[in-house]
Amino acid sequence: MRLQDRVAIVTGGAIGLGKGISSRLAREGAKVVLASRTESALREMASSIEANGGVALAVPTDVCDEEQVKAMVSKTMDRFGQIDLLVNNAGYIGQLGDFMSLPGSEWIDTYRVNLMGTMFCSREVLKTMIPKRQGVIVNISSIAAATGFLPTMPYNCSKAAIGILTTDLARIAAPHMIRVNALLLGPIDLSGAGVPAGASEVRPETASGQIPEELDLWPFFGMSAPPGGSLLPDEIASTIVYLASDEAAGITGEHIKMFTRLRE
Repeated sequence: MRLQDRVAIVTGGAIGLGKGISSRLAREGAKVVLASRTESALREMASSIEANGGVALAVPTDVCDEEQVKAMVSKTMDRFGQIDLLVNNAGYIGQLGDFMSLPGSEWIDTYRVNLMGTMFCSREVLKTMIPKRQGVIVNISSIAAATGFLPTMPYNCSKAAIGILTTDLARIAAPHMIRVNALLLGPIDLSGAGVPAGASEVRPETASGQIPEELDLWPFFGMSAPPGGSLLPDEIASTIVYLASDEAAGITGEHIKMFTRLRE
């Protein structure tokens, strides 16, 4: 197991992509701290990890709330005494809308979760990593940060901001032997990932509901659908495991695009 006895925090770690990441980290030997707003999902995910022989700590947390983030990090340190990996996975896509008519509240809400949540968690975790001179941060971003996608402009811009945050955090952390990288993800296949119908982690929503499943999103990104289908959570988690491992000691400040799946 590549992450034996390491302590990992996964925000949004009990649902959708976060669920897949948390499960994989636990299988790799990490003690997983699940930080999310949905308490029932947290309890279920923690129980699942422990039933399979892993170690999990569920901490209800709204990453937009600086004090809740501080409390979550404090509880992690009280329980485990260290933090080796932070996966900033919690995210908000928001409603689709026209730039001229989308309310300002959508921009504010999106930035609060995607940018401020990532910043709060990174800052508090770095306070624990720097004295120990070790640690890894992986920020979950989107290919939309690089390509744009007109119906989700607040989301695109917030994820683009995470790109600059990643670069600057890598500069801050490098002298302390801490690595910071970002994954720019394309569409993800979350079927079977335990995401309830209507959850915003699945697909963006319009004012009248979710984008129809049959709508092909790939042309909006200037690409064709990959022959192997959309990314799977465990494939993304595999990359995170690699970035968190000693094998990736030379990789920091990188923005890694994952948007095509070339596998039968």
